[in-house]
Amino acid sequence: MLNVEELRDYCLAKPVVTEGLPFGEDTLVFKVAGKIFLLIGLEKGDRFNVKCDPELAIELRERHPEVQPGYHMNKKLWNTVAMDGTLTRKQLLEMIDHSYAEVVKSLPKKRKPKLAALLNKCYLNRRNLIRYFHEEIYIGTVGLPCFWYGPGTVNAL
Repeated sequence: MLNVEELRDYCLAKPVVTEGLPFGEDTLVFKVAGKIFLLIGLEKGDRFNVKCDPELAIELRERHPEVQPGYHMNKKLWNTVAMDGTLTRKQLLEMIDHSYAEVVKSLPKKRKPKLAALLNKCYLNRRNLIRYFHEEIYIGTVGLPCFWYGPGTVNAL
């Protein structure tokens, strides 16, 4: 099981992720390179929306009643996932990782090389100064060199 703070920390640990409240103060949105990969309502904080491969989305919905078609989203590509303790922490994190990967995979070709370079070698400081600005990715480089070893992990050298 996850709470909102743990979910937020997990999402923000991923490379080139930003958070915001573009739909109002009740919906926290996480983006990779400017594209949404997760939304969570802050009022209850008991469910989130993630992008999903269409075939896998159907399979997950059939297997788990706590996975439903995406609320206020394209029902073919998005799932709403309840964090009620039925799904394991590992299952929830795998759904977040899959959503992140689906969005990265769908980025325009011109953005992929920049993102790939950042995923292979990035520079982070204590504040994790990553910004997205005018379709270009800029990173504040005050800190330690690090490498990204897969979804949800950044390891300092």
